[in-house]
Amino acid sequence: MKLFSVFLIFLGITVVCSIIIGDGDSFGSSSSSEESYSGGRGHGGRPGGGRPRPPGGRPGGRPGGGRPPRPRPTGPRCPDGWMRFNRTQGPWCIKVFYAPGYYVTAEALCAANGAKVSGFQDSNERMAVANAGRLANSQNGGGAWGEIWVGAHRNSWCPTARSCAPIDAFSWTDGHTTGKAGFMWAPGEPNTWLPTGGTQDCLIMHTTSFDGQRARFNFDHGAMDDSMCAYTWGMVACGKRPGTR
Repeated sequence: MKLFSVFLIFLGITVVCSIIIGDGDSFGSSSSSEESYSGGRGHGGRPGGGRPRPPGGRPGGRPGGGRPPRPRPTGPRCPDGWMRFNRTQGPWCIKVFYAPGYYVTAEALCAANGAKVSGFQDSNERMAVANAGRLANSQNGGGAWGEIWVGAHRNSWCPTARSCAPIDAFSWTDGHTTGKAGFMWAPGEPNTWLPTGGTQDCLIMHTTSFDGQRARFNFDHGAMDDSMCAYTWGMVACGKRPGTR
């Protein structure tokens, strides 16, 4: 009888231990699941679970985290001080130089900079150059207004004011400018008239010192005018492709 009682006591202890051990495993699994969901430490020892980050920031990033710098353009660029215009036929660089002289003087200055006397593809280019001329004229003490040599020449089939329409009187000469959208004539121009005779075969653009002011001959800022090529005007617009010397 005593031996049977001892056997029952031993069996009871074994059952109790099994229950305790089973409850412990269940709690640990639940606890681990809750930490991962609520932002506790999960796999890898990192809050929120997942793979640990490499030292210094984001996976695959640069030290300290953050976005890596964008690569700089590697294509041809305009030289410092030159304006860039993105034309359909390719980019074009323009700079206004203050250099009083004849048209041939303007051509030589542009050539020395690997450029040609420039035309204007559209009104945006024309006004950007007019405003650049305004600044250059002011910085060099050019007076209340100024004029810029432009890269165009009178067509041989249009020697007088009434021989063709004004828009057809001149053509661009820089080898890159196309179309007629860049022309904007002052009232009555191009007139070809000179009291001493001759033909005004070259082209200039008038500029003023500030908005609202009238240019020479009472013209608007940015308006065009035909001129004798042997006149002396203060500035020239030079143009070239990016990457040219």
